[in-house]
Amino acid sequence: MIKVSAPKGGAVAKAADSVKAAVKADKRRAAATAKAERAPFKVSFVLPVSETPEPVSVCGDFNGWDPLAHPMKKRANSTRSVSIEVPPGRYAFKYLSGGTWFTEPAAHAQESNEYGETNSILEVG
Repeated sequence: MIKVSAPKGGAVAKAADSVKAAVKADKRRAAATAKAERAPFKVSFVLPVSETPEPVSVCGDFNGWDPLAHPMKKRANSTRSVSIEVPPGRYAFKYLSGGTWFTEPAAHAQESNEYGETNSILEVG
């Protein structure tokens, strides 16, 4: 095996150190960007209390469609709300109140599901 090292303190060594520092900085930036792209986003769902007198839950791909996972709480400003954190992605969801499912008119999109019904679509990231 032959190993060649630049002399310490010379111009070549300084240039090599500069390149190594630049590579490390690029790796740190790439890692930070990748982490930021995976970081969860806070999403708040808000409905007027007048929408339905019964309790409401948000159900969707992000919680396995579990009505107990994200119940909305009544607020002093005559709304119900819940906030969740989700990683970037595309999620189908609906509200459930008193056994009745309904969509969010202000959602990013609406699409049909496998039951011939409509889901609201949330796009994050």
